[in-house]
Amino acid sequence: MEYRIDEDGELLIRSPMLFKHYFHIPEKVNFHSTGDLAEMDAEGRLVMKGRKKNMIIRANKNIYPSLYETTIAQIKGVTDVCLLGIYDDSIQDEIVILVVEGNDQLTSNSLMQELKSGKNSIDSDALPDHIFFQEIPKSGRQQKVDRIRLTEQIKLRLRSIQK
Repeated sequence: MEYRIDEDGELLIRSPMLFKHYFHIPEKVNFHSTGDLAEMDAEGRLVMKGRKKNMIIRANKNIYPSLYETTIAQIKGVTDVCLLGIYDDSIQDEIVILVVEGNDQLTSNSLMQELKSGKNSIDSDALPDHIFFQEIPKSGRQQKVDRIRLTEQIKLRLRSIQK
């Protein structure tokens, strides 16, 4: 098996044991895009850093934000919500961040209580490590969450609380 990491950090693999091509794409690709983000550490080992698309991998568990965001959005006072995974070098895993737009009565403690038990509870694997209250940036005509911009904003906030 061979692998390489492309310019945006995605792991690409090639092997004679892989499939020849996708059914709907007749031409063979030289390297298969895994959807995983990776890098090489100082010892030359491959370090998995998360997913390129919207999935969080924490402690070998796949967390699909869209499965939880709809439940969290039903909590009284929540107007918009986004669940993000951000890789943390110190624990060599992703942390889960919950970003919430809502009214002033919402607190981190009250939200965590709702998420842990009751009709709006979510799986313990998906419970957030941090909750941030802020406007969630949108882009495009459909006003979808701009996860790239939001992730950068949250990384800055995380750096400021870690100092």
